[in-house]
Amino acid sequence: MRVSTGIPTLDKILGGGYLPKSFNLISGSRGAGKTLYTINYLLWNAEQGKDVLYVSLEESWDSVISNLPNGMAERYAQVKKKVHYLDFGSLRPLIGREALNVRTLTEAIISSIKVHQADIVALDGIAPLVLVYDKERDVRSAIFEISQRLKSVGATTVFTSEETEGKISRYGVEEYVADCVAVIHYDGVKRRLQVLKMRGSEFIGGKHGFVITKKGIQVYPRVLPSVEQTVKKPEEFGIKGMDELLGGKLTPGDVTMLTGPPGTGKTVIALLFAAKALTEGKKVLYISFERMPKTLISILKNMGIKIEPSNIIYVNPMDIDPYEFMWKVHRKSEGATRVVFDGINAVLMEKEEYTHMIHTLFNYLKRKGVFSLITYSTSDIISSYTLGDPYLTHISDNIINLRYAEIGSELKKILLIIRSRTGTHDRSIIEYRIGRRGVTILGKVEEMEGVISGTPRHLEIKKRVEKFFK
Repeated sequence: MRVSTGIPTLDKILGGGYLPKSFNLISGSRGAGKTLYTINYLLWNAEQGKDVLYVSLEESWDSVISNLPNGMAERYAQVKKKVHYLDFGSLRPLIGREALNVRTLTEAIISSIKVHQADIVALDGIAPLVLVYDKERDVRSAIFEISQRLKSVGATTVFTSEETEGKISRYGVEEYVADCVAVIHYDGVKRRLQVLKMRGSEFIGGKHGFVITKKGIQVYPRVLPSVEQTVKKPEEFGIKGMDELLGGKLTPGDVTMLTGPPGTGKTVIALLFAAKALTEGKKVLYISFERMPKTLISILKNMGIKIEPSNIIYVNPMDIDPYEFMWKVHRKSEGATRVVFDGINAVLMEKEEYTHMIHTLFNYLKRKGVFSLITYSTSDIISSYTLGDPYLTHISDNIINLRYAEIGSELKKILLIIRSRTGTHDRSIIEYRIGRRGVTILGKVEEMEGVISGTPRHLEIKKRVEKFFK
């Protein structure tokens, strides 16, 4: 039976958790969260009724506890009697270098394990060993001896080391002794956890989201759970006349992209798309990167439609972790038939992670048969024919381009179906109007050309001019 890391999603990455009686390395740069990781590991197991042991070679126990986030401090207070510690950081000034002698160290740890019957152990910070063992082979030998002695008494241990330039661990030997090796990559802004090694078990490779919260550690895998392909019936878009333009109803799993400049009604159309399911008593998840939930609820209320606030998520586009966001959508969309991503172009993140998130998330929603809609705001009001992010257009089954055109000295709204899954969509240029109650499709822009350039011309006038010059 595996031993939990204290983080359910990380357990899944590791194929179920740590192997019993294993010696497991967690490495990372300063401030990456190594100590908090070990404390989270201990607290979770203590909460399951187990006695646990924390061994520090550097920072004192009082310092560790005083620096815990509020939520973790509260967790510790609840299981304080189950959490035991050996504070070599405080003993070293009294005992000197002898405190770090591997035999003295292991005997003290094993004695404490036996006294407290604690087989869940965290050994935090092995850097001080260099004070006693200055040669690489001696450090490796010392760490190996500690690991074997702890395994012999049945302990499942997490130990920390510091990542240095060009090395996974401080001495470059810890990873060879460890049964599992995980590294926390920290660039000063975001954290990523990567499992590099797991003896006796398969694991999910790549960099995963790693977030420190008030209550502990959260890990967001770069993959979502696999799901069976869901079979559902096609559904109407939610705006009268839109299905005819698209060449038929929406197919389950369809991703529809609305793209166009500000003021063309992308959010209103997205709300009507969501409202179609809401009026039928179905669950909807609406994710906004621009407008606050109160504003969206008010717009829907004016249309006579009610949505539960819990079904609207506002995401600050300047403060988004792609993997955390991906898992949030996964959890919140459970049972939803439609999901809207309103203003996704406001999101700024590393291109590789952004592309991975989009690919993983929308493939997951497609397999579940969820109807998805993306709104993407372009910058130019007239003349530009930019549809938006190439990867979003790539994964979209339907693309609806909203535009402005100057017709009769008036700036009017037009739409074009650029792509439709059916392949039989209307290729006309369509005029529409945004009103208090929603969207009205007015029909084709007749007898004109150059409409999508923003400056249309009447074909009859063109014919007269051509005839005159002939």
